[in-house]
Parts: sequence; structure tokens; C-alpha cells
Amino acid sequence: MPTKTNTPLPPETEMAETKAKAKAKTKTKAKLPIAKTKAKTKPAKTKPRIEFVLQEVERLAALGITNEDMAACLGCSEATIYNRKRESEEFRAAFARGRAKAQQIAAATIQSAVASGDVRAAMFYLKARCGWKEGIEAKVESTNTTTIQQGLNIEAMSDADLASLAAKLGALPK
Repeated sequence: MPTKTNTPLPPETEMAETKAKAKAKTKTKAKLPIAKTKAKTKPAKTKPRIEFVLQEVERLAALGITNEDMAACLGCSEATIYNRKRESEEFRAAFARGRAKAQQIAAATIQSAVASGDVRAAMFYLKARCGWKEGIEAKVESTNTTTIQQGLNIEAMSDADLASLAAKLGALPK
């Protein structure tokens, strides 16, 4: 019976053996069916579904905070807030009730300021709710060929100048 010796093999022989082993491994992998070579995957772990107190959602929405801030207050992601609005009718309704309350408070505050004579509040209300706009839009239908200057500052004009302009436009009888 031959005995093994601990003498090193020549480098060419050692390389040939390494290549042969690698080739043998490749052949055995190729022979295995595909189903056996796939690693078994574990089912994905999902986070437990967060249950929100709808009164808290309504209260936060009434403060007028952003979805990002609401998510931080409720301990979830902003994506969760968007998903719940899309998926849950109750969540969406609580959010809408809260926003409506915020709008009601703001409208009541503006109405109170308007009633107390705050001109800025009245102007804001007229622009925001009644469709009023800054500036003057005049439609002139006349056969008169009077040239009208653009960019008139009517607020700076005297009553006499306004009457003269109105007469030129045919708005007031002479």
C-alpha cells in the first residue's frame, strides 16, 4: 500500500488539480435541477397595522398642520397618512371634518374683523370670497375717439379730475 508523503507537488500539478476540482463543482451544479438550487425565501415581515384614534386625526387636521407634521404627531410615516386617506373612508372623513373646522374658525375670525371695521380684513374677504381683484377693469363702448391714458392712478385724482374723465368717457352727462 503506497503511503502519502508530505512533499509539495510541483506548481503545475497543483494548478491542474485546482482546475479539475473547480470544473467538477461546475458540472455538479449544472446537473442539479433549477428548483433545488433556489434558496428558500422567508415571508416578508410586515409591520403591524397602526390603529389611529379618529378624534385625534380630526383634532390635528383642525389645527391646519401638514401631513408630514400629522405623521410625526401620530408616530407614523407621511406615506401612511396618504395611504390611510386613500384606503379608509373613516380616516378621510375625520381628516375632512378637522379641515372644515379650521376653515370655519378662520372664516369666523375674518367675519368678526370685517364687522369691527377692519378694512384690510374686508379687502381680503372680498378678494378671497367674492372674486374682487386689485386694479380697475373698464370696458368702454363709445363712438367718441378720445384717447385714454393707460396707467391712471384714480385714487390720486381729485373729484374734479374724475368728473372730467367720466365726462370724456361719456359716463356722466355734461
